[in-house]
Amino acid sequence: MNMCSSPKTDDPPPSSLAAPTTLPRLAQCGPLPRITTKSITTIKQLSAELAKIRQRGYALDEEEVIEGVMCVAVAIPRQGRTDPLLAVSVTILKPRATKALLAELAMELVEVTESVGLGLGIPVARPRRSQ
Repeated sequence: MNMCSSPKTDDPPPSSLAAPTTLPRLAQCGPLPRITTKSITTIKQLSAELAKIRQRGYALDEEEVIEGVMCVAVAIPRQGRTDPLLAVSVTILKPRATKALLAELAMELVEVTESVGLGLGIPVARPRRSQ
Protein backbone atom coordinates (compact mmCIF):
# COMPACT_ATOMS: atom_id res chain seq x y z
CA MET A 1 0.00 0.00 0.00
CA ASN A 2 1.25 3.49 -0.79
CA MET A 3 1.10 5.32 2.53
CA CYS A 4 0.91 8.71 0.81
CA SER A 5 -2.37 8.07 -0.97
CA SER A 6 -5.73 6.52 -0.27
CA PRO A 7 -5.64 2.73 0.00
CA LYS A 8 -6.94 0.61 -2.84
CA THR A 9 -9.73 -1.76 -1.98
CA ASP A 10 -7.44 -4.80 -2.37
CA ASP A 11 -4.63 -3.35 -0.21
CA PRO A 12 -4.30 -4.97 3.22
CA PRO A 13 -4.85 -2.56 6.10
CA PRO A 14 -1.76 -1.50 8.05
CA SER A 15 -1.37 -3.70 11.12
CA SER A 16 -0.79 -0.63 13.29
CA LEU A 17 1.05 2.64 13.53
CA ALA A 18 3.45 0.80 15.84
CA ALA A 19 4.96 -1.25 13.01
CA PRO A 20 8.69 -0.40 12.81
CA THR A 21 8.51 0.64 9.15
CA THR A 22 5.31 2.69 9.34
CA LEU A 23 6.62 6.03 10.63
CA PRO A 24 9.69 6.13 8.35
CA ARG A 25 7.45 5.34 5.36
CA LEU A 26 4.97 7.98 6.43
CA ALA A 27 7.81 10.52 6.78
CA GLN A 28 8.55 10.11 3.07
CA CYS A 29 5.13 11.62 2.30
CA GLY A 30 6.09 15.05 3.63
CA PRO A 31 4.40 17.04 6.38
CA LEU A 32 1.22 15.71 7.89
CA PRO A 33 -1.83 17.86 7.08
CA ARG A 34 -2.59 20.77 9.43
CA ILE A 35 -6.34 20.72 9.97
CA THR A 36 -6.35 23.00 13.04
CA THR A 37 -3.66 24.92 14.88
CA LYS A 38 -3.37 21.95 17.24
CA SER A 39 -2.91 19.27 14.56
CA ILE A 40 0.10 16.98 14.75
CA THR A 41 2.13 17.82 11.66
CA THR A 42 5.49 16.12 12.12
CA ILE A 43 6.58 12.51 12.46
CA LYS A 44 8.45 13.47 15.64
CA GLN A 45 5.22 14.82 17.19
CA LEU A 46 3.28 11.76 15.99
CA SER A 47 5.87 9.40 17.43
CA ALA A 48 5.77 11.19 20.80
CA GLU A 49 1.95 11.11 20.81
CA LEU A 50 1.90 7.38 20.00
CA ALA A 51 4.27 6.77 22.94
CA LYS A 52 1.86 8.66 25.24
CA ILE A 53 -1.08 6.64 23.92
CA ARG A 54 0.73 3.35 24.59
CA GLN A 55 1.65 4.48 28.11
CA ARG A 56 -1.87 5.74 28.96
CA GLY A 57 -3.78 3.01 27.20
CA TYR A 58 -6.04 5.46 25.33
CA ALA A 59 -5.84 8.22 22.75
CA LEU A 60 -6.88 11.85 23.06
CA ASP A 61 -7.80 14.18 20.23
CA GLU A 62 -7.19 17.59 21.74
CA GLU A 63 -8.75 19.81 19.08
CA GLU A 64 -6.48 18.28 16.42
CA VAL A 65 -9.34 17.75 13.96
CA ILE A 66 -12.03 20.26 15.00
CA GLU A 67 -11.39 23.30 17.16
CA GLY A 68 -13.43 23.20 20.36
CA VAL A 69 -13.95 19.42 20.16
CA MET A 70 -12.04 16.71 22.00
CA CYS A 71 -12.25 12.92 21.73
CA VAL A 72 -11.14 9.97 23.82
CA ALA A 73 -10.60 6.62 22.06
CA VAL A 74 -9.63 3.10 23.10
CA ALA A 75 -8.71 0.26 20.76
CA ILE A 76 -10.75 -2.93 20.88
CA PRO A 77 -8.47 -5.91 21.56
CA ARG A 78 -7.79 -8.21 18.63
CA GLN A 79 -6.34 -11.68 18.31
CA GLY A 80 -4.04 -11.33 15.34
CA ARG A 81 -2.48 -8.94 12.89
CA THR A 82 -5.12 -9.76 10.27
CA ASP A 83 -8.06 -8.88 12.54
CA PRO A 84 -9.58 -5.48 11.77
CA LEU A 85 -8.42 -2.44 13.69
CA LEU A 86 -11.40 -1.27 15.73
CA ALA A 87 -11.88 1.35 18.43
CA VAL A 88 -14.57 3.05 20.48
CA SER A 89 -14.55 6.79 21.03
CA VAL A 90 -16.42 9.54 22.82
CA THR A 91 -16.57 13.14 21.61
CA ILE A 92 -16.95 16.05 24.00
CA LEU A 93 -16.91 19.83 23.71
CA LYS A 94 -13.72 21.36 25.08
CA PRO A 95 -15.40 23.57 27.72
CA ARG A 96 -16.76 20.42 29.40
CA ALA A 97 -13.59 18.35 28.98
CA THR A 98 -11.90 18.53 32.36
CA LYS A 99 -8.87 16.33 32.94
CA ALA A 100 -10.86 14.29 35.47
CA LEU A 101 -13.78 13.78 33.06
CA LEU A 102 -11.47 12.74 30.21
CA ALA A 103 -9.76 10.20 32.48
CA GLU A 104 -13.14 8.87 33.65
CA LEU A 105 -14.38 8.54 30.07
CA ALA A 106 -11.17 6.74 29.11
CA MET A 107 -11.57 4.19 31.92
CA GLU A 108 -15.22 3.63 30.96
CA LEU A 109 -14.15 3.07 27.35
CA VAL A 110 -11.51 0.57 28.48
CA GLU A 111 -14.28 -1.42 30.16
CA VAL A 112 -16.45 -1.18 27.04
CA THR A 113 -13.64 -2.36 24.74
CA GLU A 114 -12.81 -5.24 27.07
CA SER A 115 -16.47 -6.32 26.99
CA VAL A 116 -16.55 -6.09 23.20
CA GLY A 117 -13.31 -8.07 23.00
CA LEU A 118 -14.70 -10.77 25.27
CA GLY A 119 -17.88 -10.84 23.16
CA LEU A 120 -15.70 -11.44 20.11
CA GLY A 121 -13.96 -14.30 21.91
CA ILE A 122 -10.75 -12.36 22.46
CA PRO A 123 -9.11 -12.92 25.83
CA VAL A 124 -8.45 -9.57 27.48
CA ALA A 125 -5.21 -9.14 29.38
CA ARG A 126 -4.98 -5.36 29.30
CA PRO A 127 -3.42 -3.92 32.45
CA ARG A 128 -5.07 -0.88 34.00
CA ARG A 129 -3.13 2.22 32.99
CA SER A 130 -2.49 5.41 34.90
CA GLN A 131 -3.78 8.71 33.59
